Amino acid sequence: MGAIRGDVSSFGDEFRGCMSPDKGALEGLRVSLTGVTGFIGSALLPSLLAAGAQVVGLSRRLDHSALPSQPGLTWAYWDLEDPVSAHSALRNTDCICHLAAYIPHAMNDPTEAEPCLRINALGTLGLLEAAKAAGVEHFVNVSSGQVYARQERPVRETDPAYPSCRATYYLSSKLTGEMYVDHYGDTDTFAAANLRLGSVYGPGMDPATTIYKFIRAALHKRPIRLTGMGQYSIDLVSVEDVVSVILCVLQRRAIGTFNVGSGEATSIEALAREIVRQCGADSSSIEYGPDDPTDAGFSPLNIEKARRVLGYSPTPLVEGLESMISAVSSNERTEAMAPDPGWQK
Repeated sequence: MGAIRGDVSSFGDEFRGCMSPDKGALEGLRVSLTGVTGFIGSALLPSLLAAGAQVVGLSRRLDHSALPSQPGLTWAYWDLEDPVSAHSALRNTDCICHLAAYIPHAMNDPTEAEPCLRINALGTLGLLEAAKAAGVEHFVNVSSGQVYARQERPVRETDPAYPSCRATYYLSSKLTGEMYVDHYGDTDTFAAANLRLGSVYGPGMDPATTIYKFIRAALHKRPIRLTGMGQYSIDLVSVEDVVSVILCVLQRRAIGTFNVGSGEATSIEALAREIVRQCGADSSSIEYGPDDPTDAGFSPLNIEKARRVLGYSPTPLVEGLESMISAVSSNERTEAMAPDPGWQK
C-alpha cells in the first residue's frame, strides 16, 4: 500500500467510511507502538489487535512479564532517551505509532524545558533515525492541538504555531518533534503524519484530571470548584475518536498534519454544568472563584481536513461524557466494594 501524496481530497469516496475500519482492516500490518500503557495507548491497543495488526509494544521496562499479554502483542525494549535501543526494536516493522511523551508536572517551570526537549524532541528524532535505518514505511506522530497561536475562530493546520502563552516548554518540544517528523516525510524517507489532538477525555482517564474530578464530585453530590468563573475554554475530543483516527491513518497510509478535535471550544463552566446535569446533581453545587480575564484557554480546532480526508465525524460531547460517566461510576462502585486492605478474617 503506497503512501498518499499531494491533495488527497481528490480521492473522493475512497475515503468515505474509513473512520470505522472493518475487523481485519489492518490484517498483517506490523505496528510498533510507543506509549502503549498510557491513556490513549491503552485504548488504541485492543483496537489495533482487533483490526488484525501485529503489535510490538516499545517499553522502557526490561521485565516484560509485568506488561499486558495478548495474542498478537509482543514487547521490545526501547527508551526515548536511548536512540540506539530503537534500532533492534524496530526490526520487521511496517509502521510506527508514536504516543510516548514526557509531560511536566509543572508546565510553567523553566527547568522542565531541558527534559521536554531532550525526550520529546530529540527522543522523537532518535526514533525517526531508527525508523529510517529499519526501513519503516509509515510514521504516525501524536502531537498537541494546543501549539497554535490563539485565534477567535477554529484554527487550521496552516495557521501559525506559537506556543508562548501556556505550557511553553512542553508544547515547543512537541512542535519541534513535529518538525522532525515533517522533515523525514518531506525527504521521502517514509510516509509521515502528525496528529494534533485536542484535550482528550474518556474511559481510562487519570483520576487526577479535571474531568474525572468533576464527575466524581457530581456522582457523590459534592461541590465542583472552578478556577475563576469557568470561562477558560478547550476543544474536547473523546479517546474513542482519537483511536478511530489513528486506525484510519494507518489503514490509508495517510500523510500530513491533521487536527483531531471536536471543532468547538467548551468552557470549563459548560463542561461542569453538563456533568452535573447527567449525574443528576444540583447546579448550585458549582462554585466559582475570582475570574482571570487574561486566560481564555486554547482555540478550537478546525477539523475540516480530517472530515474531508479521513471521513472524521467527532462524537458529540454529550455522548462522550455519558460513556465516561458510566465508566467512572463503575470504577467508583468497584472501589467501594473492595475490601479494606487492613481487614482480615
